[in-house]
Amino acid sequence: MPLRRISSLWTYFHKIVLPAIFVIGFFNTLLLWERPKYQPNNFPPDAFFYVMPVFFIIFTLWFGRGLKIVSIDEMNRCLRVSKVLNSRKEVSIPFSEIDDVSESIFSDPRRITIKLRNPTEFGQKIAFLGTYRFGGIFAGPHPIVAELQALAAQA
Repeated sequence: MPLRRISSLWTYFHKIVLPAIFVIGFFNTLLLWERPKYQPNNFPPDAFFYVMPVFFIIFTLWFGRGLKIVSIDEMNRCLRVSKVLNSRKEVSIPFSEIDDVSESIFSDPRRITIKLRNPTEFGQKIAFLGTYRFGGIFAGPHPIVAELQALAAQA
């Protein structure tokens, strides 16, 4: 059986494109926005337009940090993990190395974290975005979490 990708195709967007959009928007705000004179009843104040893009840049960089591309290789009974920008560098992690699998229900697509028994080249935690499902936080737990837990229990 060939590799089965379990990480979302949105990983590239969340790690690269979205922060770039916020950086471009921030510099657009700084350089091109013509600031009107402040009036006491004018909301929002100018500071709002400078603080919010910085907040979004920091949040998207924090959310996208450490995201990896993950596939299941059932023939060799392992996970194949690679970096988003350097897919030539790939690490095989046996299912027996999986200690715990958790997910963040407040992200869509779901951010899934695999904790490993021993550190690898990518560290002791592997984070990736699960494939997209409609329903957001109301869709229930992502099925890949239970599948990875079952594969780890069998190994």
